[in-house]
Amino acid sequence: MYKPDHFLPHELVDQQTYALFEGQPDTIYRLFPEGLLRAADDLRELFGSITINNWFYGCERQWSGFRHERSRYYSRNSQHSSCNALDMVFSHAEVPAVHAYIMANEAKFYALGIRRLESLEATAKHDGISAGNWCHMDTKECGKPEGKIHVFRP
Repeated sequence: MYKPDHFLPHELVDQQTYALFEGQPDTIYRLFPEGLLRAADDLRELFGSITINNWFYGCERQWSGFRHERSRYYSRNSQHSSCNALDMVFSHAEVPAVHAYIMANEAKFYALGIRRLESLEATAKHDGISAGNWCHMDTKECGKPEGKIHVFRP
């Protein structure tokens, strides 16, 4: 089991899920693929502060990691619903630079299990967050050639 260096359990799940597993941080970390957590740590080390969920600190984000049926953003087919996706808000980096870094290091991120990035156009405006600071990555196999990360538009 991998414990991220830069993300606490409450940053990965919503308030209800955290309460369900409070005192069991390893259980929350085990919900997510190790490579996805390692990729997030790698991006944090290079680009600085990243917010996934911040509800614990009295802010509004709680559905950027795991999403269950009670989430207004829930979709049965979403990779978030199976803990295979993260939406990351960057405080000190622009998402085009993050995308460029991931694609320039595609073999590394592919080896970590990253298979898809949501396109910049798709994330251009969502809940008031601009493409300048929000990046979705997930582990869904998508039929791309081996070693290739798919940039998709839902």
